[in-house]
Amino acid sequence: MKLNKAFTILLASTLLIGTSALAQKPEWAGKGKDKVKKEKSIPYGLQKKVQRGGQLPPGWQKKIAKGEVLDQDILNRGRVIKTDEYSDIRGTKIYEIQDKIVRISNATKIILDVLK
Repeated sequence: MKLNKAFTILLASTLLIGTSALAQKPEWAGKGKDKVKKEKSIPYGLQKKVQRGGQLPPGWQKKIAKGEVLDQDILNRGRVIKTDEYSDIRGTKIYEIQDKIVRISNATKIILDVLK
């Protein structure tokens, strides 16, 4: 009888400890590196400043870097460059945005290369 009771307690404790060790993160907890970069729009005040010929603040200028998702507002203020100086790659366009020349994927708006 004592052996049966001890075995039951041992089995119950093993199940409680074992199941919590195998638990996975819930979906809402995030996956860390698997997070998708979100596109952020420029605040209205910065939009007006750029329209008047001003420069973006350093924090927004840093967003014009390889691998970043370019905001549609910034993309609209840039101009498409058509020249033989840069090779033509299907599915991409070359833009001049402020003082930088970048190659951007048409579908995802991800900056593929910062050419200048």
